Amino acid sequence: MLKRLISAVLFIATASVAHFGQQLPNTIRGYKLYDRGTVVRDASRHPHTATGPSVSFGSVNPASVSLTGVTLTTTATISNIGGSGTIDFLMFRDIRVNGLPVEIAEYRVPFRITETSKSQLIGPIELFISNLTIAHAAYKELIGSKPRWEVSGTLLVFGQFRKFGFNFKKVVPVRLQITVDNPLPRC
Repeated sequence: MLKRLISAVLFIATASVAHFGQQLPNTIRGYKLYDRGTVVRDASRHPHTATGPSVSFGSVNPASVSLTGVTLTTTATISNIGGSGTIDFLMFRDIRVNGLPVEIAEYRVPFRITETSKSQLIGPIELFISNLTIAHAAYKELIGSKPRWEVSGTLLVFGQFRKFGFNFKKVVPVRLQITVDNPLPRC
């Protein structure tokens, strides 16, 4: 009996470690994975110290309200990418604001980037927040409001990048670790 219990505990521990240690596949939607371990930080907070890729967001505006949740829009500027080419689309995975999940639609407007310039996204980014998440966020804000919110997750950049005069279809995962000002008015 004790042997079965120990083996069950070891199996569960091994399965949980394997689950959290999963890596991205070698290809996603026909694009070869190119993981440089890039982390994006907020450019508007530390503009002089940002040496790697950075992102800054515009103001968040409500777009629509439905029975299931709220859709918001924002703009973004990306800089210091470290490569040049055409971005086909952006996909967001596991985005969390203060630990709460936020769904962000794929950004399907292609745009060009260069190694050194800033690229303003042409269209807005759409965020969806479910009513359950809104209720949880309101409770957390009521209990202990934070002046800065933490945004985390992974941005997958699908594009065609130039190297040695050739274009290569690559997907580049970028980890987000951003803090933004609390947009809610303080009481």
